[in-house]
Amino acid sequence: MKGHFMKINTLVVLLLIMKVYSMPVTDFDQANLFYEKGEYEKAAAAYEKIVSGGYENGEVYYNLGSCYYKTGDIANCIVNYERSLKFMPEDTDLIENIKIARLSLVDKIEEQSEVPFFTLYSNFRSIFNIYTSEKAFYISIILLGILFSLYILFKNTGAGKFILVLCAGGVLYSAVISYTYYDIYSDNSRRFGVIDQDKVSVLSSPDENVNSKELFYLHRGSKAEITRSNDMWFELSLDEEKKGWVKKNSVIEI
Repeated sequence: MKGHFMKINTLVVLLLIMKVYSMPVTDFDQANLFYEKGEYEKAAAAYEKIVSGGYENGEVYYNLGSCYYKTGDIANCIVNYERSLKFMPEDTDLIENIKIARLSLVDKIEEQSEVPFFTLYSNFRSIFNIYTSEKAFYISIILLGILFSLYILFKNTGAGKFILVLCAGGVLYSAVISYTYYDIYSDNSRRFGVIDQDKVSVLSSPDENVNSKELFYLHRGSKAEITRSNDMWFELSLDEEKKGWVKKNSVIEI
């Protein structure tokens, strides 16, 4: 299907991956070669080997998700696209591929619509991930400190008022960046999972005795937040009113 292509790096990016992630280029090249030849199961195994070796980035998860899409494994496709999204939240191809993958799901879970202001904030937030938002937060604090220092030095001069305006803008920008960093950090602390069985009964309690009621069903590929867990069960939540317990072996945690 159109849009589900792997991300092929240039030589420069490959060298950066070698330096920053210490990824064995031969493994990555081999995985890419399998994909280009249409051997998607072998490509998926090669990408999984890279991930299991401790090398993680958005492009590896993107390519892995595309392999699973090609083999019809929608659950693992969505899991890896979602993992990729943590590294590349602004990637339009990735976002479009997630939408396409979800078209084949049985459960049509609608996302809540946003008011215009929050849509504007969401667009701004999508520029950052957990790493870039942290850097932006510290940079904003440093710049704000510099501006206030300059104001103290020049407050009795003609430039003082101009610097004061910059300080006000700096405070506003720093507040927005601080909230964005907190928001992204909170999101990354939340746990999500994807159903990996054709049909799963969601129960009212973490057991299968007569006191546990069947609340509703979830199907392969559906994503839900993991709100609680024990040794054998996850509590999944779709919203405040729709939640329940499923066995851990029916869920892949993102």
